[in-house]
Amino acid sequence: LAAEEETQALNRIALADAQDRITRARAIHGPASPFYFASAAHFPIREFGPRGELLQRQGLIIYEDMSFRFDRDGQYEVRFRATTPRMPVTVQLQFQIQPCENGPWYTVTLAPMEFRYDEAMREKDRCSAGDQDPKTGTGESCSSAEGEQCCGPVRECVCRGHSEILRRCYGEIGRGATIRRSGTARFGFGLEQLARG
Repeated sequence: LAAEEETQALNRIALADAQDRITRARAIHGPASPFYFASAAHFPIREFGPRGELLQRQGLIIYEDMSFRFDRDGQYEVRFRATTPRMPVTVQLQFQIQPCENGPWYTVTLAPMEFRYDEAMREKDRCSAGDQDPKTGTGESCSSAEGEQCCGPVRECVCRGHSEILRRCYGEIGRGATIRRSGTARFGFGLEQLARG
């Protein structure tokens, strides 16, 4: 009886190992599967009031349904929509990946993404603030009908790259994988651009 139980246990272990190999093979040879982030991400601009209290106004917003796609060669693509305040923004994003439950965590850091604030937008802001219109020479606001806006248009953002970590752990990633995101945002023109202005 003991021998039969031991044989059955070994068979179950062998079956589990075979199923695990099949799952890994499908992951390796299958198409790149995008992961979506259902919630938005907000990077507020921090300021301080006259009494030292912390004030937060709207900064960078990454909208829902950001996608993170990668393949077995470690090539990845990140797509998202975002709005930025009326100033340059530099964003640094990271993804933390756990291929399976109770497995190790891996980190993938994306290259910094710069959202520029060009001269055309700066001139429009000067005009909408009631400054003299450089084209008409009048002090009338050329965009007063539009009303004051706190942020620019919605931007379609795409970031592509390669990660050796993704290539190595691709075969381990299954349906139980967990992917988290984190990041920082830097706001402002910087001393060099302010000096030019």
